Amino acid sequence: MFERVLSKIKPTKKDIEKVDGFLLELKEVAKIKSEKYGGVPMVCGSLGKGTWIREKYDVDLFIVFPKSLDRGDLEKIGLKVGKEIVDELGGSWTIKYAEHPYVRGVIDGFNIDIVPCYEMKFGDKIKSAVDRSPLHTAYVIEHLNDKQRDDVRLLKKLFKSLGVYGSDVKTEGISGYILELLVIKFKSFMGVMKFFSSANFGDVVDVENFWGGRIPRRIPRSALIVIDPVDKFRNASAALSAQNFYIIKTFARKFVKNPSESYFFFSWKPIKISALKSRGTKLIAIVAPRDDSVDDTLYPQMRKASSHISKKLRDFGVVRTFSWADDEKFAMIFELIHEKLPPLDIREGPFVYSKEHSRRFLEKHEGANIYIKGDRWYAETKREFRTPESVIRSLDKSALPKHVAKGLSRMKILSGEKFWKFIKETKELAKEMNKFYFSSSL
Repeated sequence: MFERVLSKIKPTKKDIEKVDGFLLELKEVAKIKSEKYGGVPMVCGSLGKGTWIREKYDVDLFIVFPKSLDRGDLEKIGLKVGKEIVDELGGSWTIKYAEHPYVRGVIDGFNIDIVPCYEMKFGDKIKSAVDRSPLHTAYVIEHLNDKQRDDVRLLKKLFKSLGVYGSDVKTEGISGYILELLVIKFKSFMGVMKFFSSANFGDVVDVENFWGGRIPRRIPRSALIVIDPVDKFRNASAALSAQNFYIIKTFARKFVKNPSESYFFFSWKPIKISALKSRGTKLIAIVAPRDDSVDDTLYPQMRKASSHISKKLRDFGVVRTFSWADDEKFAMIFELIHEKLPPLDIREGPFVYSKEHSRRFLEKHEGANIYIKGDRWYAETKREFRTPESVIRSLDKSALPKHVAKGLSRMKILSGEKFWKFIKETKELAKEMNKFYFSSSL
């Protein structure tokens, strides 16, 4: 079974020749452009480690500079060298931003990120987060054999099918580097799957056994803790969400019990409208045009905005919230228990024996119908907003993150048939919602 899957995803001889030829030319040009600044080019990522999948030509080229180079000069020279490399090879480039700016180029069908970093040795304190990448590459090259590289490919394919591959903010899944470390630790594809099938939230994988099973408090708890072998104080899997850990665990238990080739080519289907309607709740979406912010900026802001809005909607009984975006728009979805609230709003007050708190409560609700139930004050007031739509329209946009607030000036509030039509027409959103709502029924 595994050989059949590998025959579909493993690079062919022609693929390897194409990639090797391009990388040879790329490194030659990069060496010429960077050596006068003390830079040394190094291909990292899956191409550098030999764990890439067929027709996936994403190149991570790091230009490693001496530690003596000033941080500002690192950024300036890194951009200059990156642009010159892409121009020399006849490609096109744009500037992207992570911890510091870098060049993203397209050359002969290859997508390439050219990232400046500082030279580091194992155990050194990093100056920027990307400084670890060359060390990651060197570690994986040293510890993976050819069979295990194929095991990593199988895991990548499987996790991509599940929609949990990638440690970016949008996906909140598992990176290729984590899969490589897990194969190093558990020896094989099936070893990793058996680990996940029995894993518990908060389990620790310490490949180098830095901590002897007792990690320090400075490493925060998370769904899965994988100690980075090049930085013992870093949890390399911190991006993995509890929800995605649960999806992986659920799937791994089924796979270990009944392995099948079909799992490698699984894809989430759009959620069934009938399945959502059968929950008997109210679903409402805020849909707005997105600006030019990248996903790593927009998604945290959407989640923060959803949390803020959920507090405003708490009287409606918020069940779940969900955020999603494509290239043109973003959507924040709220599932609520109540569709409409009564005009009467009951406010619970303090115990009658608390003089100061009682005084404040009575002053605040002067003119309301005040009564005592048991030994606590209550006030009957007229509810200001009876529908979730009216609450959303009244939002103070200045209290929301700027990239979300900017879009909400042209927002649409969708509920009822307009909501169902939107879900039906937006296939990618419907697939993500299926994974979000019904992952346990894999």
